[in-house]
Amino acid sequence: MLNKDCNDLVHAVLGSDWLSRPEGYVYLFTQFLANLISAQTLYLPDVLRMLVENITAAPPSRSQSGELADVPRSQIYQRAHKVIQYLLQIIPPACRILLTIVTNTFPHQSDSRRAHIIYTHNLLRITEYAPVLQADILMLITERLVKIDLQVQEDLEDLAEEVEEGVVQHVPRARCDLNSVLDDPHDSDDDSESDEEIDEETLRTQTITKNVEKMDCILDMLFTYYDQMISAPLPSGQDGSVEILFSQFQTVILPTHRSRHTQFLLFHFVQQSSAHIDVFVGMCAQTSFDKKRPAMVRQAAAAYLASFVARGMHVSSDIVREVWDYISTELKKQVRESEPGCRGPDLQRYSTPYSTSSASVGVISKRVRTMTLKETIYRASTARNGIGDLASKRRCS
Repeated sequence: MLNKDCNDLVHAVLGSDWLSRPEGYVYLFTQFLANLISAQTLYLPDVLRMLVENITAAPPSRSQSGELADVPRSQIYQRAHKVIQYLLQIIPPACRILLTIVTNTFPHQSDSRRAHIIYTHNLLRITEYAPVLQADILMLITERLVKIDLQVQEDLEDLAEEVEEGVVQHVPRARCDLNSVLDDPHDSDDDSESDEEIDEETLRTQTITKNVEKMDCILDMLFTYYDQMISAPLPSGQDGSVEILFSQFQTVILPTHRSRHTQFLLFHFVQQSSAHIDVFVGMCAQTSFDKKRPAMVRQAAAAYLASFVARGMHVSSDIVREVWDYISTELKKQVRESEPGCRGPDLQRYSTPYSTSSASVGVISKRVRTMTLKETIYRASTARNGIGDLASKRRCS
């Protein structure tokens, strides 16, 4: 009878190299796994953990193959996914356990580009047969992407300005397609030159380059994934995909307030629908001037709103004018509230008016051609002199 006395035996069997065996053996082992977790659900996390480890860049089954046939990684991944899908079908609650395991197994941000590409690809593959986990898995990938994004920004700040420009402009185009890395005989994309032979600045530059390549590859995979979802014929698929992006923005991107690249995934797909543009603009505007929200979040929302409106190719002129009206009106209110106790410039004390002013300038500097010269001069003068309510003096359509 299966009990705790069998733990060592069970774990030894789970650790065996079974995914590299012939198809018949894999089928029988799959049935064994199903019977095992049906009889003793306490082994479910161990089984799922073993399967998830086999969809990483270095699946244990392939490293133990020894005298067995050299099964390609792609086939090991395919078999592992097939078993995961089967187990989720017979035990649906296993989805939540699987989510915890894939979260804990996600490569560290310092791991190789190759490790991130392979694992991200396999996570996206899980969403195809476990749609209940789609939003959570996409949120997980975005969270890790933002961490890499922030790390790149921090590392760039430590470099000299001329070195930073060189790094950003000369990052080579990385190989991001799965086929180019899946069965690569090299286990990492690290440089062959030892760190001891490289000076500190060069090593830091190489680290930044690798992180940029890593970030670009994950973004490319997500762009392809969302493009397929949003291109689906059913409106529910399109709206659901954008809702996931909205949720990621509010939960992950907005609170970090320093993401420089990740948000453009949202910016791109939101512009495919005027209704989605309205929702996103409204969301950012409401957050920007909601005094119940932390100042840092409000300032970030204003910056993202200005960036979206200023750079969005498909954002209409009416939206640009309305947003600038709204920002300018709120700026006037903030200035009036700050004036009585103002003793001079103070970036820390008046961070909100400063950030609102920056957002206003960001919009007008990028979209000045969207507004007529007459309108631009008029609005700038009224904002400077405090004459009237900008929101009610829209003179040009």
